[in-house]
Amino acid sequence: MPARIERLFWMVALMLTTMTARADGSFSDFTGTTVEQRLGHGRDSVANRNFFNQYVQAYQRQDWKSCYRPWRELMTRAPFSTYNVTNYAATVHLLLQQLMLSEPDSVERYLYFKDAMEVFDFELQHYRSLNTITDQKHEPLVPGVIQCRRAYYYKELGQHIPAVAYKKETAYKNFVEAFATLRNEQLTMGEEIEAFYLSHYFQACQALFETDRERYYEQFLTDYITCLETCDNMMEKYAKVDEQKWQEYAAARNDIQVYFGRTGAGSPEGLMAYYEPRLTTNGKNQRFLDNAVHLMFYNGCIATDVFYDACERAYLLKPNYENCIGMGLFGMDPTHNNGRIDSLSLVDAKRYFDEARRLARNANEHYLASKFTADALARTPQP
Repeated sequence: MPARIERLFWMVALMLTTMTARADGSFSDFTGTTVEQRLGHGRDSVANRNFFNQYVQAYQRQDWKSCYRPWRELMTRAPFSTYNVTNYAATVHLLLQQLMLSEPDSVERYLYFKDAMEVFDFELQHYRSLNTITDQKHEPLVPGVIQCRRAYYYKELGQHIPAVAYKKETAYKNFVEAFATLRNEQLTMGEEIEAFYLSHYFQACQALFETDRERYYEQFLTDYITCLETCDNMMEKYAKVDEQKWQEYAAARNDIQVYFGRTGAGSPEGLMAYYEPRLTTNGKNQRFLDNAVHLMFYNGCIATDVFYDACERAYLLKPNYENCIGMGLFGMDPTHNNGRIDSLSLVDAKRYFDEARRLARNANEHYLASKFTADALARTPQP
């Protein structure tokens, strides 16, 4: 049988295996089982054992081509045997990734890509059963993490394979759906979005934004803020607990800021031109106003009418650290007080800065609000 036709046969076989698994949807507890037991019984187990030995030996040599055929046979004959007490992410997915990266033929790369997508489907369907096999020293299979890996494969590998018909909208959507699943799992299983995937997600955000800057501008700004806030929260969580994790999120945060800066989307002129005509129509939209204040606050738009207008509207809906600082700065800006700062304005400014200090989310924000308060006090005429 020609190699490509044989590959197609295997791909269909795996697809049917996955479809059958979906229809079944049953849970199997493999706790305490050995690979030998999961290879089956009787005549089939002899062939399966041979395939398994070939698979392991080729994998240890990192002979990916020789590793593929026995792995494919096992996935159609005894799929649970390929998940042993090693880290699944370092075996099956590494195998397929290496094959995709080393294969010069685009059709062959596409077939490997399809294999990977089918494996992700299999894992999503059977993660509970697979978790009874996976060594507990490694992270268990979790749907949100599996979806993140699939999103990463599509973004990084799919775009270089013509037959995939790669779409930037799909790459972005895949991460959005994966993160939504992870956020739900965070409430039940303590899962979190890894720094690695945050960085790749924002790359997908940037790529989509570049396809139509006007259409995706607001979404791009929202995604940027959300990614930074996630990094900040995780850095705070790991600050005194796990230095490596802290460094990973710090690096991701830096990458995201670099990607954002390259687009020019955060220029003061661009932000003010975008937000000024939209503040009135979005005067009751808390998320819109908070995003506007945040971006202008950190991108050189302080001491502008647009910034002060956004702060006032946001403050009336719900005070937070940034809009309180903005309200205080407005009181200390002589251009809005007939060219002078009177005592009443300084008292109001101090009140807003005190409120900002109470609403500060971290030590840096508390320190900055305290400095503004001290500045307002220093300027207030003494009786």
